[in-house]
This record gives sequence, structure tokens and C-alpha cells, in this order.
Amino acid sequence: MSVLKGALRIQYTGYEQVDTNYISNKPLLIYLEKISGMHVFACPVIFYAPGNQLPGNYTEIKKTYISQQFNNAVAGVMNTMPGVFMQSGALNTNRLTTRGIGNRSPFSTSKIKVYLDDIPLTNGIGESTIEDLDMNLFDKIKVIKGPGATPYGSNLGGLVHLLTPEVINDKTRASVKTSYGSFGTFVTSNHLALQKGKSGILLSQQYVYSDGFRENNKYNNLNFAGLYKQRIKQSSLNFFINHIDLDAQIPSSLNIIDFENEPRKAADNWAGVMGNERYKKTQLASSFIGDLKNNNLFKLALFSTFYNAYELRPFNILDDKSSLFGLRSSFQSEEFLGTNLNFLAGAELVRENYDWKTFETNGGSQGNELNDYEEQRHIASMFSQFTYKTGRSLLEFALNIQKISYNSFDRNSQTESSNNFDLAVNPKLGWTYLWPSSTKSYMSIAHGISQPNFEESLLPDGGINPDIKLEKGWSFELGQRGNIKEGKLYYDLSYYRMYVRDMLVGQRGNEDQFYGVNAGSVLMEGFEFLISHKSSWTNQLFQETTLAYSFNHHRFIDFEHEGQDYSDNDLPGSPPHRVNLRTRLDLRKSHLAIEYNFTDGYPVNDGNTVYNSSYQLLNISVGQKIKVSGKSKAEITFGIRNLLDEKYASMVQVNASSFGNNLPRYYYPGLSRNFFVTFRFNFLS
Repeated sequence: MSVLKGALRIQYTGYEQVDTNYISNKPLLIYLEKISGMHVFACPVIFYAPGNQLPGNYTEIKKTYISQQFNNAVAGVMNTMPGVFMQSGALNTNRLTTRGIGNRSPFSTSKIKVYLDDIPLTNGIGESTIEDLDMNLFDKIKVIKGPGATPYGSNLGGLVHLLTPEVINDKTRASVKTSYGSFGTFVTSNHLALQKGKSGILLSQQYVYSDGFRENNKYNNLNFAGLYKQRIKQSSLNFFINHIDLDAQIPSSLNIIDFENEPRKAADNWAGVMGNERYKKTQLASSFIGDLKNNNLFKLALFSTFYNAYELRPFNILDDKSSLFGLRSSFQSEEFLGTNLNFLAGAELVRENYDWKTFETNGGSQGNELNDYEEQRHIASMFSQFTYKTGRSLLEFALNIQKISYNSFDRNSQTESSNNFDLAVNPKLGWTYLWPSSTKSYMSIAHGISQPNFEESLLPDGGINPDIKLEKGWSFELGQRGNIKEGKLYYDLSYYRMYVRDMLVGQRGNEDQFYGVNAGSVLMEGFEFLISHKSSWTNQLFQETTLAYSFNHHRFIDFEHEGQDYSDNDLPGSPPHRVNLRTRLDLRKSHLAIEYNFTDGYPVNDGNTVYNSSYQLLNISVGQKIKVSGKSKAEITFGIRNLLDEKYASMVQVNASSFGNNLPRYYYPGLSRNFFVTFRFNFLS
């Protein structure tokens, strides 16, 4: 019998339209799902097999929930997932961690790879700033925790996958969203999607301004993005551009006395020079997805990033810029060589040039030059993945081989330094069993790495540390997921155990000296579950409730540093317990949403002598949809965040240093009770 392939559109009144591809000799499961929140799958849908059949954890958040966030706060999205913790010290100071990986990164997200479709957004030092992006540009956000995302780098922290919408034929959509909130916050977000035949273009513009909760806390972010998709028979050609222009003040962290008594003040030294950062960043990419027939697919992506920044700090001024170029290519085959084997293989190459200078800070003005460095970073990786189905079992083997090198040239002393890291070999083995019911059990073991970030890669004099090593670890995971009560109740349970060695620890010699060391080993284990229940009492009254819980037990096994023995201490920055409970009621065109977050107290230094207290947050919002005319709709939403007016630290500085007679500054104060109102207008032709 001949095999037929083609495009299929599924639509029904009251439900979201879905475009997909079909293969006539394979079953296609079609089911109804209310699109008002989060749904969890298993692993990246690299192959045809449904995502919830592949081994490993996998969480997906859909656009409908992303668009509900005020001021584009990605932290509000990420913190709904078990095992994921995103701290926000300010709109321009964020740190995303998964299962404790990345919690030592001082001011940004590292040790987690971020991709837009098949395009890497992480820079050459392993850092990502997803908070700069307009979240409304994406159709879905998918997260893998741990090193199981082998085709995407095997990072110990996992993967954040940002997926853009598919082209929908002959549709024109436009949306305007404007929000006003406490602390002088204003957000406008405009989107236009033009689609005709096999071509589609999506344009996005977003502006975010805030006076800030604290002193020296103003924030300006202007973002433009464009996405073009062209279908060519069964293949597609895509182009992406994103430009960010940011100008933001930096209040920095506070010591315990100021945090408890004057949380709205800025750190004295940062306020004294009106510390701030300004940067422009442009990301360009093109990709081609080619259908080679016989169930074979070829992908090629070319990408680049240009970055130019200036940061005024009390101890010096950092003037830096970078240019990154890369290529990613892959080939995948279903029923490889006529068997039940699915096969994927590919490679990714990245080269980044980074120039940085530091200058004296003279009362907020630029003084004499202190340093002038030029760095090159190279990352080359090859990956493969095999998935074999036998009976009710799916077996997966994957391998990622990665080579990383850093090189630095000191223009002042005319000296060079470098670190050519050892070859990293990262295997993964996974198994999934598909029960006769809609239940899947899985088990996986995977190896992963973390590369040193900028501060961790340096010597105190600013050169590259030739002795710093990659952070390496093994992760074991066991879990089960399924639907019960005719699909109204979904659950996902998982247990993980990760052993990390050559742990990377950032240090500060003097206030203007950053460097890193490899220090000991860590055992990280925990339990996570997510339960989601959906029901409808009438044709017009719906409810959805989701509960996410994480238990973490992360501790040092063997860690001695500067004469201190920290073995058996808890790893700082990792809350033992975290809870997120969300419920939403929809009645006709109105909705009520309530969200509760609990974060347990946790240590913020290696000695476990200083703790961040536990806290709980309650958020509430109500909304009303209004039909304007034809297919045009409007919606107004009013919300209160931190309804209980909890005093808490929304971000901490792990192992904060102290200089002179000053107390260490561990704490970034969280927002007090605050309000927002959002107006949204949608047009569909």
C-alpha cells in the first residue's frame, strides 16, 4: 500500500484551529483540550512519536497562559513549573535555575540552553537573557530539566525551548495590548500576523517602562521582532530578527539591616554613582527545513548575535561588545532503513568574539582605562539520537560530544591566555513503557556538563584561567504520567538524583575582581509532581486547577575551600519545598484567576549560617471579554499581586562578599502589594 503524506487542518466551533501533517500508515490521535493553561508532556517531539511517550521530564506552557502575564514577566510563567525556580531582583536582573543548577550565577541565567525553534539564543559563555524577549511572540514554551536534552547540548540545567506559531493560510491577525501598573509601570505590546497562501509574516513591537519599586530602579526596554515563514511544498524557509534596546538603572542587593528596614532603597554605593546599564542587542537567523521524502528530514540554521553594552558600576565601568556566528544542521529519519528505528544526527558550531574594557569610576563619570581584553569562544558539538519501539516499550539512546575553548588577549600587556577544555562525551539512555491505559512510566540516565560563565572563567587579573574545568554530572530519573477520569485529571510524578563533580564556584577577591574555582562535588535529589484538573459544570462554566510541588535535597558531598570544610552542608540557593497552586474559573465571557506560591526558607551561603526566610505570595485577577464587531474582540483584566503584602526577598546573591566594614548584601527585596490593569484588542480576518 502506498504511503500518503499531506497537510491536515482540524477545526471545530469553540476550539482552537490546529494545522498538522499526517502520514496515512500511522495513527493520528485527535482529542479536545481546553487551552487555558499548562499541559505537561514527556520529552522534545523530535520524532513523530507523541511527546508524552518519550523518556524524561518535559513541561509545556501554552500561549494562552503566557499572554496573561503582566509586564511580560517571564518569571511568573516559569515559576508555575515543578523543579523550576526563576528569581527576579529587578526587571533587568533575573536568574533561572532548574533543580538547583545555575543558582550560583551572580546576575543572570547560565548553565541552561535557550533555543528559538532550532536557533540557539544562548551566548558563547553559556548565558541567556530570556527576560528581554517579548513572550507574546511565542506559541509555546517548553522546558526540559537536567541533561536529558542531548540534541540541544546536554547542559546540566536543561533546555528552554521557545516555539513560534505555525503559518495558518489566509489569515490576518492583529493585537494591541496595553497595561498600567504600580510603581509607574507601563507596557504596550503590538503584534501583526499577515498570512497568505504558503507565506506568513509576524511582526512584534513591545515597550516596557517602570519607575521601579526601589530607588535608582528605572527601566526602559524597547523590543522589535520579525518572523517570516515560507512553505515550499513540504519544506519551509524561515527568517528571524530581534532587536533589543535596553536602558535600566541598577539598585543592586541590600544587607540584612537595609532589607528589613528600608527595602525600597538602593545599595548606597550603587545609588552614589547612579549605577545603570545600557545595551543594544540584535539577533539574526535563517533556517531551512527540507522534506527529503521517505520520512527523512533535513534542517539547517544560520544565526548571529550582535551586542554592545555599557555598565556604570561603583567599582568600575564595563564597556563591552560581542559578535556571535553559528551554524546548526541535522538529519532525521523515521523508520530508518525500513525498521522501527527513528534516527537523528547533527552538528552545531558557534564562534563568539568578545571585547571588554574597564575604566575607573569617578563619581559616576568615566576615568582612566584599567583593562582592555579581546576574547574568542568556540563551541563545537555533534549529536545523535536513536529511538526504537518494541511492543509497548520505547528505547532511546543519545550521544552528545562537545568541544569548548576560550582564548583571551590582553591588549595592554600584549599577553595571551587560554583554556582548551577536555572533550565532553555525554550519553543518555532512556526507556518508556506504554500501559494499556493512558499511563506512561519512564526511566532515564544521562550525563551532562556546564561551562564556566564569564566571572567563573577568569583569573583575578582578568585573564582566562587555564585550570578551570567544566562542571560535569550524571542524572538518574524515574517517573510516571497519565490521565484519569476520562482525561479530566492529569498527573506527572518524577524522582531525580544527580551527582555533580568539579562544581563551579564564583569568587570575588576585591570588589572589582571576579574569578572562579572548581570546588568539590554535590548530590542533588528530589521529588516533583504536577496535578491538573479540568471540569465544566455547564456549557458556560469551566474550571481548571493546577498544583505543582517540588521537594529538593541538595547537599555538598565533598567541598573544602580556603580552609573551610563545607561537606554535608545544604547547597545554598535551593529551597527544600516549593508549591504553586493555580485555579481559574471561566463563566461566559468573564474569568477569575487565583494563584498561590510558597517558597521555603533556604541557606544563601556555603556555611549555612545565613538564610533567606520562607514566603508566600497570593495573586488574583478578574477579566471580562467584550465582542466589538465581527471577529474583533476586546478584553480588560484587573489584578492584584502579592495581595497579602508579604515582605520577602525575590532574589538572593549566593555567597555575597563584604568589603571594608560593610555587611554582605544578600537580598533583593520583592515587590510589595501592587496593582495592574490590562486592555487587549484582537482582530482576526
